Amino acid sequence: MKPRYYFLITVGLVLVLGIYFVFSTLPQPTKVAEPLPTATISLSQRLTGERLEGQLLFTRQGNLWVWHGNDATLLGIKPSSSTIANFTVKLFQPVWAPGSGTIAFIRQDESFSDLWVSNPDGTQPRALTANKGKGQPRTDNYNLNALWAFNPAWSPDGSQIAYLTDIQTDDLVLWVTNVKNPQPRKLSAIGVGQGGIQHPTWSADGSQIAVAAYDNGKSQIYTIRVNNGRETRLTEVSEGAYDPTWSPDGKYIAYVVRRGNNSDLWLMRSDGSGQVQLVSGMAARTPTWSPDSSQVAFLALRGGGFEIFTLNINATGAATSGEPKQISRDATIDVTGGLSWGR
Repeated sequence: MKPRYYFLITVGLVLVLGIYFVFSTLPQPTKVAEPLPTATISLSQRLTGERLEGQLLFTRQGNLWVWHGNDATLLGIKPSSSTIANFTVKLFQPVWAPGSGTIAFIRQDESFSDLWVSNPDGTQPRALTANKGKGQPRTDNYNLNALWAFNPAWSPDGSQIAYLTDIQTDDLVLWVTNVKNPQPRKLSAIGVGQGGIQHPTWSADGSQIAVAAYDNGKSQIYTIRVNNGRETRLTEVSEGAYDPTWSPDGKYIAYVVRRGNNSDLWLMRSDGSGQVQLVSGMAARTPTWSPDSSQVAFLALRGGGFEIFTLNINATGAATSGEPKQISRDATIDVTGGLSWGR
């Protein structure tokens, strides 16, 4: 073969390798899951109870519901079928974006779950993660590649969502992703090896996220700086503290304290000072604030199931209504689904 052919072949190989290198180093598009179908809602899919200002998202029987005024209706999103026979997919942990223009929620299938967003009425749902395992379901390879996503929380400007996932770890840790162009990044791995993190919630200025994180078998409330991941511990509760939720005005954090077989609703200032008990003996869980920071809604046991209650909070962080007001009756709400109060 003549020398010039060797030269041309060499140049060609260099060009091919160069093109491959350039394209292989470009950001890869985020995988998306299949779209979810919408549902037609009938009047029978309705709950009635006491009046509530704004809109309160919750989960019931694996579907998303919203309480508005004196009643609640099912959101028009179907979980869709699982790829696993006889497995029931569920939707849960819905949260309003600031301004209540969008909701985020979790779709849980067997061995994985994904973070989704949709319009407030449940239309145009789209996935921000694609955590399904590769290969044949219920095999070791499938389970090793499948991931979990839980507890979405919107940033105050609505541009980001913090959530929990087990990427590169056996425990749930804190990640943050943009909504328009999902590019997840890990923010904190506090609690790894102890039980991980639960229930992230943003401060009003977007500079911190409060979480419940495990340490020596007990959950405590921490704040995490968004710019550097620095952690500050706020509680020292002997039997554990969890379910933190930051007030929209940034002044207070409501949370739950375990006392024996009870879980009581507490309140503290955003720096951890002024810790005070608001409700006891009700098996309280998953508090959330009204948009104007004047009330806290929470779930509590009544008649064998969890129901919605509200409690008025004054400007000094004290409960002002005496006994909590029961909003729902015989609703049997999914306690792991959480609550989110929008306008």
